[in-house]
Amino acid sequence: MQKAKAGRGKKDGLRTYAEQTSRPHQNVSREMQAAEVWEIGTHGCQLEPAKLPAARVLAELHAAVPWLWPALVSRLLAEGWNVDTARQQAA
Repeated sequence: MQKAKAGRGKKDGLRTYAEQTSRPHQNVSREMQAAEVWEIGTHGCQLEPAKLPAARVLAELHAAVPWLWPALVSRLLAEGWNVDTARQQAA
């Protein structure tokens, strides 16, 4: 899915995608946040699928300012954070 231009009620946005795929909007939104953090935080680094952190853990880092994402992702990977730890570190 390509990222659409921002805006509530935007045609072909996240809500439409969620409805088309019969998935909760909240899950799709969280996955998009996780993808943004991963892309900026790793500069597109490729990892084998088994080593990728869960989307819900990455999404917690979205609350931090984007310039911190690379450092936070590095620590997440090195220390194996869970959702609670990621939330605390992003605050």
